[in-house]
Amino acid sequence: MRSKASQVHARGQFKLGRLILLAIVFLIVVYAIYSLAFPSVITVSSAQSLSLGQNQTVFMRLYNSSVVALTLTSSSASGASFSLGAVPLLYSSMVSFTLTPSQSMSVSAFGMQSADMNIVLTSSSGTGASVEITPLHEVLGVGVSPGVSISNPSSLSGVASANVTIVVPQSTSSVASTTTVKPQNSSQTEVAKAMGLINSTGTGVLMNNYAKLYAKDPGCNASTYNSTYRTYHGSAPPAPVDFANLSQVVPRSLTVNASVSSGPNVAVVYKTAAPSSSSTGAALVAIVNTSSSSFLSSVTYTGVYYGLNYTQLNSTYAFQSKILNACAAYVTP
Repeated sequence: MRSKASQVHARGQFKLGRLILLAIVFLIVVYAIYSLAFPSVITVSSAQSLSLGQNQTVFMRLYNSSVVALTLTSSSASGASFSLGAVPLLYSSMVSFTLTPSQSMSVSAFGMQSADMNIVLTSSSGTGASVEITPLHEVLGVGVSPGVSISNPSSLSGVASANVTIVVPQSTSSVASTTTVKPQNSSQTEVAKAMGLINSTGTGVLMNNYAKLYAKDPGCNASTYNSTYRTYHGSAPPAPVDFANLSQVVPRSLTVNASVSSGPNVAVVYKTAAPSSSSTGAALVAIVNTSSSSFLSSVTYTGVYYGLNYTQLNSTYAFQSKILNACAAYVTP
């Protein structure tokens, strides 16, 4: 017969075992809830087209690694309304805005004065809407468009409303970038690290945006270009910038090659391609030091970007990104 002490010890062991089992069950439940609440996130590093149904939410990761949630709150043939906020929504400002077809707005998911994305409503109906989202780096200083309303966190209630359906992307990879990395006799690890670093900067975001923009160029024709130019400049394009000339020099694509140059330094070269050799070749060369906190050692503009700088290119892209047809890269401010 067991002593009283041994019986007490056995009961204690049983209670401890139950507590451990309950803790494991609790962790499993918490993990399941977390998985449902935080689905896969789309990385938006360049202009990206998205379609949403009524009350659907898409989670997006911006160039600065912040995750934001875009919800389509209502839509019809005449327009669509959205809400936007940084995750977690409970502690963030909520941005609300309404767009009509083909209208664009510059907005900040954090309720700031400088926009971090431009959103164009490309189509809308009673069942859903499609948008094109272009990330804007904060150093561009694009102001938030009029008509955007911001609610403070204290005014939010029922954020996790049951009628909001979460859209889970098919892939967690970066679906927005159209550039490709081709390491040349270099460490794959260093090249991948360098590309991750440069894609977090305004330079990387801008180049990814231009890659998306140039990909539309083959669809441009003289008729569309002439009407677009007239819309933005009020007259027909003069001979120096007519379609015949521009179609030879406007880039048709932008790709990126990366290779280790020396030590932790990786040379990232963005190249354009066009019918004319003058617009084909290196356009921007960046040296990335993967072991330094100030990793962007140098940026050189050459080729089709010769004589320009980041501010000028960013300003031009901000203008061109609002043109929805295939001739966007052909028209400058």
